[in-house]
Amino acid sequence: MLIVDHKSTDDSAQIAGKYPFARWISFQQPGIYEAMNRGVQESSGTYIWFLGADDRLYSHDTLAKVAECLAGKEILIGDVLNYPSENRISYHGFQPKSLVDRPICHQALVCHRSIFTRVGLFETKYRLAADYAFEIKAFGLENLNFGYLNEVLVKYDERGASAVALDIPFLRNKHLLVARHLKTQQNGKANDYRQIGRLGLQMLHLRKYRKAFTAIGLAAIQSGNTWHYIREVLAYFKNR
Repeated sequence: MLIVDHKSTDDSAQIAGKYPFARWISFQQPGIYEAMNRGVQESSGTYIWFLGADDRLYSHDTLAKVAECLAGKEILIGDVLNYPSENRISYHGFQPKSLVDRPICHQALVCHRSIFTRVGLFETKYRLAADYAFEIKAFGLENLNFGYLNEVLVKYDERGASAVALDIPFLRNKHLLVARHLKTQQNGKANDYRQIGRLGLQMLHLRKYRKAFTAIGLAAIQSGNTWHYIREVLAYFKNR
């Protein structure tokens, strides 16, 4: 187990030192995906699985269940459980083109390290959605051998950064990534701007006004559905 730590103020290093299978790395550079890339570069195992500081394996036998299903797989997908809502996100029936509509939580993916050789590391120009971009590229590989395990693998906090903020550069480029790697033109660009609009309205209710109006304005202009967003904003302020 590799722990990439960015300036934590608790006893992470001392706790990790109690376990012979854990290796602790002090990482000074900020950024979610910079840390994940460092983890890939420093790792030596056959399979790579990313968990954040507030993520945890769902049960004591999760690792054993995953290990039983890895043979011959380049990527294994499982389910995740959000908290505090306790909502299970299932990827049963997943196909690569499912990524047009939604990403896979990176906690639900166990990847053979060869995937990073073929696809590359996470693109850090995407501050909140580099894992989504990575998934589009990975599942666009020819003859990819992936499987699904119908088990909850990880419990994770649904209030993370990507839930309340937008990765505008990624959303602007998503339709290009989808077309190039997944070979589909499934109205991706229109879907992107609708997603920007939905997240903008969500941030409005969280009173993150600057980000909300940036997102809503972009969605209104690009989607051509300006009056819809004007009505939503007026309704919000009327009901406050």
